[in-house]
Amino acid sequence: MVLEKLISPDHYRGSYFKSTLFGVLISVIGLTLGYNLFPDDASLASIFFILIAAVPFFRTLMVQEERAEKTSHNIRQMLSRNKYALEYFFFFYAGIFLTYFVGALILPDQMHNALFGNQFGVFSSVLGSFASQNHFYAILFNNLKIVILALILSLIYGAGALMILTWNASVLGVFLASQGASMWKFLPHASLEFLGFFAASIAGGILSAAIENHETQSAEFRHVLQDAMVLAAGGMIIILIAAYVEVYIFPIF
Repeated sequence: MVLEKLISPDHYRGSYFKSTLFGVLISVIGLTLGYNLFPDDASLASIFFILIAAVPFFRTLMVQEERAEKTSHNIRQMLSRNKYALEYFFFFYAGIFLTYFVGALILPDQMHNALFGNQFGVFSSVLGSFASQNHFYAILFNNLKIVILALILSLIYGAGALMILTWNASVLGVFLASQGASMWKFLPHASLEFLGFFAASIAGGILSAAIENHETQSAEFRHVLQDAMVLAAGGMIIILIAAYVEVYIFPIF
């Protein structure tokens, strides 16, 4: 794959701008190909083309992280090792989000409807009352289901969670573009939710790589398994905080 040879995950280490730019680049390419090659279903086709470019990078990154886990011997070292992966995914998906956000603002109606029609179709599940206890639990359980699904898909398919993350980034970008000046209220909890999703995806990804590379009874595998469980638990805690922020803090403003 030419794009994979030109740009390696190592090139993004410590560069938030490059990670974001890569997300923008493959999103623009994906949207362009989706609209021109599959105009009747451009929305989903664009996601598919974005995934084609993203999957090899995710797999390479997870193999690197799994190897690094063997050198971390406590929680602090584990978090330090995974800091790069979390930052990479956060800013990579920030690039996808920004592309969809700007596209939803500036593209003409014909392209807008073709590229973002499916994203608009899910808004009913995003909008609603913000300040009730029942709503808090509904949001929490829904996002925990996404975390668990991301963990399982990454574990089974290696890069399986990318579909969920890419789709959610596109929905968030289109949704916030439709909110105008009130969009700032959604950014804090949305950022936390994505961080929780990333943590679960990375946990599943490094565990999947460990299963491929080690005997499941080996000390190396047990070490990676322990770190993956800590990372997944951290993702769930972040999701809990995000639900609290969404329901009980920002409705005040």
